Formats: sequence, C-alpha cells, structure tokens
Amino acid sequence: MHLKSVDIYGFKSFAEKTALTFSEGVTAIVGPNGCGKTNITDAIKWVLGEQSAKSLRGTKMEDIIFNGTSSRKATSISEVTLTFDNSQNVLPIDYSEVCICRRLYRSGESEYYLNKTPVRLKDIKDLLLDTGIGTDSYSIMEQGKIDFILQAKPEERRYLFEEVAGVSKFKSKKEEALRKLEKVSQDMLRLNDILVELESQKSKLDSQARKAKQYQKYLEELKNYEVNSLVKKYIDVRNVNAEKTKELETISGKESEISISVDKDEARNSEFKLKLVAKEDELITNRTEANKVDSAIHILKERIITAENGKIDLLKHSEESKIEIQQNEKDLENYKTDFQNLQLKFAESEKIVASSNEMLEKKTAEKNKLESEISVLAHELENARQEIFNIAKEISDLHNSKKVSGDFLNDINQRIEKTENQKNQTLNQKSEKEKVVNELKIKVQNIQLQLDENKQQLEQLNLKRGSLQQEIITHQKVLNDNKNILVHLNMQLETTKNDSDYALISKVKETFGSKICGIVSDVISVSAENIPVVQTALGEKSNYFICENQETAIEIINWLRENNLGWATFLILSEIEKIHVSQPLTFTGKQVIDFISCDPKFRKVVEFLVQNTTYQNDNIYSSGIIQGGKKVNTKKGGLEINEEINRFNQEIVNINSNISKSESILNNLRSEFSNIELAIKGNLEATEKNKNDLYALSKDLMMDEEALKATDNFVGVLNQESENFKKQKAEKEENLRYVNESLEKSIQKEQSIKNRFSEMHQQFDKYQGDLKKHNQELTDMTVDFSVKNTELLHSKDKLKTISDAMEFLSSKIERTKKWMDESQTKIQEFEKVINDSNEEINKIVVSKDTMHDAIKNIEKERDDLKNELLALENSLRSLRGQHQKLQDEVRVIERTVSGSASEMKQIENRLNEEKGIKIEDAINNYQEIAISGEELEKLKKRIESLGAVNLAAPEEYEQLEQRYNFLSKQREDLEKAREDLHNAINKINLTTRQNFQKTFVVVQENFRSIFTKLFEGGEADLLLTDEGNLLETGIDIIAQPPGKKLQHISLLSGGERSLTAIALLFAIYLVKPAPFCILDEIDGQLDEANVLRFTRMLKEFAKISQFFVITHNKRTMESANVLYGVTMEELGISKIISVQLEREKAAVS
Repeated sequence: MHLKSVDIYGFKSFAEKTALTFSEGVTAIVGPNGCGKTNITDAIKWVLGEQSAKSLRGTKMEDIIFNGTSSRKATSISEVTLTFDNSQNVLPIDYSEVCICRRLYRSGESEYYLNKTPVRLKDIKDLLLDTGIGTDSYSIMEQGKIDFILQAKPEERRYLFEEVAGVSKFKSKKEEALRKLEKVSQDMLRLNDILVELESQKSKLDSQARKAKQYQKYLEELKNYEVNSLVKKYIDVRNVNAEKTKELETISGKESEISISVDKDEARNSEFKLKLVAKEDELITNRTEANKVDSAIHILKERIITAENGKIDLLKHSEESKIEIQQNEKDLENYKTDFQNLQLKFAESEKIVASSNEMLEKKTAEKNKLESEISVLAHELENARQEIFNIAKEISDLHNSKKVSGDFLNDINQRIEKTENQKNQTLNQKSEKEKVVNELKIKVQNIQLQLDENKQQLEQLNLKRGSLQQEIITHQKVLNDNKNILVHLNMQLETTKNDSDYALISKVKETFGSKICGIVSDVISVSAENIPVVQTALGEKSNYFICENQETAIEIINWLRENNLGWATFLILSEIEKIHVSQPLTFTGKQVIDFISCDPKFRKVVEFLVQNTTYQNDNIYSSGIIQGGKKVNTKKGGLEINEEINRFNQEIVNINSNISKSESILNNLRSEFSNIELAIKGNLEATEKNKNDLYALSKDLMMDEEALKATDNFVGVLNQESENFKKQKAEKEENLRYVNESLEKSIQKEQSIKNRFSEMHQQFDKYQGDLKKHNQELTDMTVDFSVKNTELLHSKDKLKTISDAMEFLSSKIERTKKWMDESQTKIQEFEKVINDSNEEINKIVVSKDTMHDAIKNIEKERDDLKNELLALENSLRSLRGQHQKLQDEVRVIERTVSGSASEMKQIENRLNEEKGIKIEDAINNYQEIAISGEELEKLKKRIESLGAVNLAAPEEYEQLEQRYNFLSKQREDLEKAREDLHNAINKINLTTRQNFQKTFVVVQENFRSIFTKLFEGGEADLLLTDEGNLLETGIDIIAQPPGKKLQHISLLSGGERSLTAIALLFAIYLVKPAPFCILDEIDGQLDEANVLRFTRMLKEFAKISQFFVITHNKRTMESANVLYGVTMEELGISKIISVQLEREKAAVS
C-alpha cells in the first residue's frame, strides 16, 4: 500500500486545484520560506481528520479556506483528496484504490467521503486504525512534533509505542467499554429507584381505575341524551337547507341561460379582437418591411464609403512598405559582416579555454594524492581518538554509577521517610472519611422523608384538578349554547339585510352619501306598537328616497339604469313644499299622521304621504280607499325591516354579554386549573430533584465506602514498600565500594593513551598545511578557467543573437512583399463592392412606393373592424346587467344555504369535539329518548357524588403494569451486560499488556542499534518508568553521543536531539512501517556530516515505505527520487512546479 496522489483545492494558499502524484521512494518538496510547503503537510493532516485549528496553524477552522488576495476572490470551499493504492488489501475494504476526501464550506458545514460515498469521521479513523497513518501517528513528523517527542513527559510519549504495538484499537474499545460500564451502573441505580416507586403507585391506581369505570358508565348515559338532542336539531336545520337548495337550483338555471348568451357574445367579441390584432400585426409587418428597405439603402451607402476609405488606406500603406523593404535589406548586409568577424574571434577563444582546462586537471591530480595520504593518517588518528573516547566513557560510566548510587541512597532514605508520613496521613484521612459517610446516611434518610410528603401533596392536587375539570366542562357547554344562538341571530340579521330593497337602498346610500336625505322610514319615528299601522298606510312609500332637488334624483336614476341595479322612487323636497295638502276627509278614527314624529324639515313630506289617512278597528281609510283584512306572507316594509334589525342587534348584544360572562367564569376556572397544573408540575419537579439528589448521595455514599476499603488496602501496601526500600539500601552501599576501586585503574590507563595521540596529531597538522597550499593554487587556476570559459560562452551567445536577427529581417522582408501583393487584390475587390452597391440601391428605390400604398389599405380595414367591435360590446354590456341581477338573487339564497350549512357544521363539530361522534353515526343511531327531568337530575347527582375522578387511571394502571414488567426484565439484562463488560475489559487489558511488552522490546533493540549507526558510536536506550504497570507506564529516553557522558535527552544539543528523534522514528519503522511518512524540515538543525548519515539511512528505509521530505538542505534534495518545487508566481497563491522537469529542459537546450 502506498499514497498515489494528493489533490488540493481552496486549502490555505492553494487557490487553484493542485495535484501531486507520488511514486515509491523519496520525494522532496522544496521552496523558499512562506511559499506554502508546510501547507501540504497540513492538508494531509486535515483530510485524515485533524479537528484542532491550532494544530493547523489557525485560530478557527474557517482559516484553512483560501481567503483571497488583492487580485483574487476568496473561495467558499476547501477540499483535499488522498488516493491510496490498496492492491495488497492493507485497508479492510474491497477496493484496489481508495480515495479519502474531506470538504469544508465557509458556512461551517464539513463532509467526509470514502470513494465518493459520504461517511463519518469515525468511519475514516476506523479504516486507518493500526496502519500507522493518522493525525497523531508517527507517519507525520514535523519540527514541532520532534520537540514534543523529546520534551514530553514519559507517559505522553507512550502513544507512539501504542500505535506501533497495534493497541490503539484495543485502547479505544476499552474506553468505550468503560463508558458503557459507568452508564450501566448508573442505569441500574436509577432502575431500582423507579421499580420501588412503581410498586407503591400500583396499589393506589387500582382503586382509582375502578372508580373511573363507574364514572364513565354514568357519563355515557348522559352523553347519549345530549347527542340525540343535537341530532334532532341537526335534522331540522338540514330540512330547511334542502328547501333553499332547491330554490337555488331554479334561479341558477335562469342565471346559466343568460350566462351562456354572455359567453357566446364574449366569444364573438374575442373573435373580432383577434381579427383586429391580426390586422395590427399585418400593419406592423408592412411598416417593418418599409423600414428595412430604408435601412438597406443606408447600409449600402455606408458600404460604398467603407470600400473607398479601404482602397485609399491600402494605396498609402503600399508606398510605405516599399521604403521599409529597402531599409531592411541594407541592415541585413551589415549583420552578415559582423557575423563573419565574430566567428573568427570565437575559434581563438576555444583554443585558449582548452589549454587552461589541461593545466587545471594536472593540478587536481596532485591535490588528490595529498588528500589520500591525509586520509590514511586521519584514520589512524580516529582509532586513537576512539580509544580515548572508550576509556573516557568507561571513566564517565563509573563516575555516573557512583553518582547514581549516591543519589539512589539519598532517594531511598527520602522514600522511607515519605512512606511513613504517607501512612500516618492515610490513617487520618480514613477517620475523616468515616465521618463523611455517617453524614451522607443522615441526608439520604431526610430526602426519603421529603419524597413521601411530596407523594401525599400530589394525591390532594390530583383530586382538586378533577373537580375543576368537571366545572369547566359544565360552563363550556353553556358557552357553546350561547355561541350557537349568536350564530343563528347573525344569520337571521344577515338574511334581513340581504332583502333586495334593503340592499338597493344600502348601495345608493353608500354611493351618493350626503346628496340624499335618506328614505322615508329613516326620517320618521314610530313607536313599536304603531309600526304595523303606519307601515300599512305607507306601503312601498316607506322606501321612497328623499332628495333636495330634481337634479340629484335624475343623477341617481341614471346610475341605477346604467348598472342594472333596479327601480326607485324619489320625493323632491323643493317640489313637495309647493303642494297644498287638502283638508282631511270625514272618516271616523285616528289620523295616521298622529302616530308619526319627524324633523320639521320633513313634515310636509309626511303630510303629503299620509294625507287623509285614518285608522279605526284595524282598517286604514285613505282618500276614499279602505284597507283591511289579514296579511299573509306580505313583503316587509322599510319600517318593519328597521325595527327587525334593531331587535336582532339588541338580542345579539344580550347574547354577547352572556358569552362574556361565561368566558370570564371559564377563564377564572382555567386560571385556577392552570395554577393546580403548575403546582402539580412543581411537585413533580421537586420529586424528580429529590430523586436525583437521592441518587447522587447514594452514589457518593457507595464511592466513599469503597474508598474506606481502599484506604485499608493502601496502608498494607505502604508497610510492604518500607521493607523493600530498606533491603535496596543495603545492596546499593555494597555496589558503591566496588565502583570506587575500578575508577582509580581507568584514570591511569587514560593518561597513557592521550600521550600517544598528541604525537600523531602533530604529523597530521603538517599534512594539512601542505594541502591548504595546493588548494589555494587550484582555486586561482579554477577562477582563471572560469573567466576564460565565460568569455567563450558570451561570444557564443552573441553569434546566436546576430544569427537570429538576420533570420528575422529576411522573414520580415518576405512578409512585407507578400502583403503588397495581397493589397493589390483587395483594392480590386473594393472597386467591385462600390459598383455592385450602387446598382442595388437603384433597384430598392423602385419597390419602396408600392409598400406605402399597401400600408394605407390595411389601416382602412383596421378602422372598420374597430367600429363593429364597439357595437358588439354595447350589446354585451346590457346582457351582463341582467346576468348580474340574477347573480345577486343567487347570492342571497346561497347565504341562507350557507348559514344553515354552517349551523349544521357547528353541530357536527360539537358532536365530534365534545362527544367524539361523527354525524353520520349519530343520525344512524338516532332515537327519541324519553327521559324525565327527575331521572336526568338523579343521573347528574350520581356523577357529582363520585367527586374528582382520574379518568386516565385504568389506562395508567395497565401501562404501569406493563412498564413494571418491562423494567424488571431490563434490570436482568443490565446485570448480564455489566458482567460481559467486565470480562471484555479484562481480555483487552491482557492483550494490550502482551502486545505492548513485545513491541517495546523490539523497538528498544532497534533504537540502540540505529542510534549507534547514525552517531557512528555512542549509546542510547529506552526505559520504562513503571515496569509493573504496562497499561500506564511511561517511556524515558537516555542517550550518550560519542565523547559525552550518558545523560537525559533534554541536555543534548539541537542537532543531537533531532538525530536521536530520527533514530527513534526509524526504530519504530523497522517494527511496523507506515505506508508513507512526512518529514517536515527535521534536518534543519543537522550539520553536513549528520545530514549525509541521515540521507543514507533514509534511502535504506525508502525500500519499505514512501518518504515525503520538506527541506531546504541540498544534500537531502540530492537523495530524492522525485523533486517538487513550491513557488508563488502570483503573490499569496502557491503553485507546484516540477524542478526535475525544468532540469531536463535545461540539459536538452
């Protein structure tokens, strides 16, 4: 498995889509500081699931999206894709090629894709688990991570070894199992509390359930009676609705006939309009054609002008080109002369350079011979130095051993003292903990008592809530009855107002307002008992309009006629005042005018209308006419309509008052009910809080009791440790005596070897002086050769420049001559265009007059069509008036039908909402129920005697029983799950210990070997901080570079620390190589010699894994198989270039 490619878009400085393709071996990524090299590392970390913006060198995750430059807009998305070759099935997925993609939008949304399929971050991490690839794994080594590995606490350094040992997945499973175990324990405690509570609730709900069933039986009997009353009312309203519906069908038929006529005329009207539109289109088309002709003439004239200008320009440029050709031919001859002279000079320079090169090679051979002799002596010196180093190391080891033994004795004494102090302190803590346990037990008892009080309060509140619920139902019924009456009154009022005469009067008043004084019934006042008499005397005259003058009356009449609204009669005040009212006839009885009061302004009108009209014994006497008898279904007059409307309005006010009172009572009851609900809620919340407190205290109590047991065990452990420390002290004192004897012998041996080394070093210095002299002479000769070679190259470049200039002038002369030939052809073409355009203009002018005659004929036909359309629209307007009148009648009946339908719907809703019965079922089951008021009252008293009833009790009891059985089964399942989790954790711990110990031993041996190889000597080791606890132990690193004492890595130099970390990385790779490794400038602190050793080892490890090295070091670059360069051709935009490809191009040229 290896990484095939990385595709980056919109990530940090990579604004454009950038693809890097990788092969096996070492790939170096180079470029200047700030160009975006490390952004490639960040991109790979990010797509592998890095969640820390700080780790990606940002403050928030949005910072990784390209933020734009002064010349580029910011992108709205960042996307990175890694493509792996999985042909060896290293990843547990059935694909030979695996693509992992991460996408982030500026809105904050993040997406992960696996082979273009959306997945979770967890799926990506699970896929890469134990492969060595990850954001925190050893596959990505940055300079910061090198420092972290070396400076971290031993426990923090452990994660590297866990990744190699393959225990990361076991650790993840263990953490998940521990979380589940904690949750299971909490669930069991809570479950036990719930089961205890459910047992106490079962007995109480049993009696409540029996009472609720009795209540529901009585309630069902009451409900049947109320339902049948509503159904009877529904049937009566439905019959009225059917009669009005039949009447509606008759009038609708007439309205449909006129509607058909209107539709036919409208169809003809549309047909005429279409013909008119067609003529308009034809007229526009002809006008357009005429405009085109004018435009064509204009274009042809423009073409002639353009051709003439082109011809003139070509003639002028031809003359200029002839002069340019002559000048270019003269320059070409001069270049040929210069080229021949320079060729002779170049041949002489080549001979001089060859001679200098021969002398340089001879001097280089002499230098190489001297360097060989120095190398032999240097080897001998190195052997002597190694002997000195070995004896110094031996002495250092003995000194260190002596110091370590002394430190160990001091440490043992301190530990013995610390153990005794810790034991005493632990015994004191035990006493304090026992007090805390006793206090917790008292708190648990107090909370249990509070829970019992809360239960009693809850029962009382539930009883009160049931009583209030019954009162609310009773008052809601009264409120609904009043609302039904109100709806019925509003319907009757609307029906009265929709009377045809009243509707006409309303429209006139609305339209003309102050121009009329009103109608007769508006300006007079009559007592309620006299209205029938006065209305009979007036008849239709009660609806006459009163106007100040004749002009207003005529204006309104014309308006009525135009809108087909009906017929009206007008009384003109100015005319009536001129009429002389005759003396009353001698009929016996009362004068009708005495029953009427009005404004003096309208007194003449009243006298005019009821002159000579009297009333006696229900008969009306007027100007020789007597009216009497029994009225049957007569149409109501204006006075009667006004009186009826006033009566309806008063009844509506009374009903609204009753509704307001009922709603006020209901609101008070509901408010009290809400307060009870809040009290119940508060009680339940307090109970829940007490339960939570009880659970928390129980848990604390359990933990404190376990802590007491642990304290006893810890005291025993401390006693055992104290004995062990005393034994170790005796052993270390014996070891210190032996170390002092060995140290004296080693110091004597060291002095002898140092004397021999001094003699050899003097001879080496003499050879070095001779070599320096040869190097100086060689440098002077090299500089002389470089100067002469530069002059030769300069002459070569000048020859090339002159040759290119000669070629350019020759080409330019040929192009100019060719252009002159082409210009002659174009001049002839321009002359032809001028002649052809003049002929075409003459032809077009002839057809222009014919078009103008055709346009005049079409305009006449269009005007004729407009006149016919006007006559048809006048006819159509009359039909629409008749149609509107019928529609008004339909609307009046429809409102009546709608009112009855609305009342039926209200009854349906009441049955559905209050009784839960559909109207169809209620009608099917309808029957006359004969029940006396006394029996009905007894039934209501039986219901009231039951008091507050918990109607949900039967269902609650059944649910409680089911829940109790279900939770009991759950408790058994939780006990089984807890046992399974304990077994799983023990198994994971065992596997983790075995894998970690096995891996650590192998990495330890590899580290020792690779350290010695990288430093060409020295020693290093990995140590466990707690060998007895392999699950938690940390890992320490100690190192001894050649010539130095054994010491902790924190005391090493920067270069030594980097090389030590590289040794650890390669030691891990020998155990479990990751598919690829990114090394980000880890060679920055290495000197030349260490870089060479690093690159040699890098090449060896590249055989088993891919390496991507971000570097500034030339030696590291030379070791790479592939070289990528990162640059910023555009400020703020990173771009990838192939440095290798550029070199090949340079070699070819």
